[in-house]
Amino acid sequence: MLTELQRAKFVKHFNIRDTDDDGYVTQEDYRKFSENIAKLLEWDPDHQKRVQIDAIHAGVWQFFWEPADHDQDGRVSLEDHLAMMDMMIEHSKDPQVLEQSRKHSEVLFNTFDFNGSGEISAKEYRQFFSAAGVTTEWTDMVFEKLDINGNGKISLDEFVLLHQQFFSSNDPESPGNWFYGPIA
Repeated sequence: MLTELQRAKFVKHFNIRDTDDDGYVTQEDYRKFSENIAKLLEWDPDHQKRVQIDAIHAGVWQFFWEPADHDQDGRVSLEDHLAMMDMMIEHSKDPQVLEQSRKHSEVLFNTFDFNGSGEISAKEYRQFFSAAGVTTEWTDMVFEKLDINGNGKISLDEFVLLHQQFFSSNDPESPGNWFYGPIA
């Protein structure tokens, strides 16, 4: 059973991914998110990074959201998402789940790393949430919490750890709890 902290984090995650605020996460939400990134960064539809992000989003949908779509209607409700997260937490120490989680985190890292530098800056972190249609006044403060070594960038290893903490930790002190923004 999800704790209060975990539930709050996963509701936040769901709401960010529900780009059109219709109460469901769909592939259309991810398509809109890709479109918003492209507009924000002035990429044309054939831009290499745009094509890559579209492919990443298709994979995220298949790996993460599709299994939560129990009635296979192409939409994931908050209840479906929370049930999926409860199941994932239950198996979060399973080596196969850890490996899939790492792969998922690596793919997501490439979505955040808009310029392909191999690190995520505070600007890229802010751009990610801006493209998701989320207000970004909190991103600089949160980025400081996520920047574990204080060098102004988030490396792939830091990202993987933070992402794993967000999805599995119940420790209120874990910096990864802030991954998708303040929980309130």
